[in-house]
Amino acid sequence: MALTRSCPHCKSIEFRSVGVRNAIESAIYWLFQPYRCELCGHHFFLIRWPTLAPR
Repeated sequence: MALTRSCPHCKSIEFRSVGVRNAIESAIYWLFQPYRCELCGHHFFLIRWPTLAPR
């Protein structure tokens, strides 16, 4: 699981959100968002940070 907003394998910032692949990923989806790097194809997770609604 990565904490930075770049691919942990190649350090690229070109990645996109992807869907869950199995039951384990479905179980942790509420906390971790799956991504795939556009450059190297590495699959990784980023922690979901809650966004605050503007008042």
